[in-house]
Amino acid sequence: CGSGTLFTAGGGSSRMVITLAAFIAGSLIATAHLPWWNTLPRFPAVSIVKSFGVAGALTLLFCFVVAVWLETPKTTGSLLRGPWALWLGVAGLAIVSIATILTLGRPWGITSGFALWGAKIATVAGVDVASWPYWSGQAARLDRSVFSDSTSIMNFGIIFGAMAASALASKYRP
Repeated sequence: CGSGTLFTAGGGSSRMVITLAAFIAGSLIATAHLPWWNTLPRFPAVSIVKSFGVAGALTLLFCFVVAVWLETPKTTGSLLRGPWALWLGVAGLAIVSIATILTLGRPWGITSGFALWGAKIATVAGVDVASWPYWSGQAARLDRSVFSDSTSIMNFGIIFGAMAASALASKYRP
């Protein structure tokens, strides 16, 4: 899982940095073969918002948070040092997911940032990724800094948030 890799790498796992590099390389390779990927069979997209409306989707999300809260053991821990209850993480993810949809108009994504990072590295190495079908409509994205890419910013947020959380819990050990 891309988000788990970012979180674990941010928490100090050197092995996950290798996994992250493999994610980046794999994402770049996937963009090189986009026409082939598009020929594969797939299920139709499903949107909870389109199926149930915004209010229905938010209600389902709220019910999920409550269900997790009801099923998790209640722990007491320091707000800064943990341990933190699972339902707080679920609620936090729900809030950030809603904020992402409201801010960017799309759900949270992880892997397009990996593809961008790989494309930028390949470009520096002399590969003309801008000519690939995946990147042909995204030349501006290739020209801008990764710090202007919303997915990259969220990915960096996961990494640095994990660093901060593990440091606060005195568990950051690269």
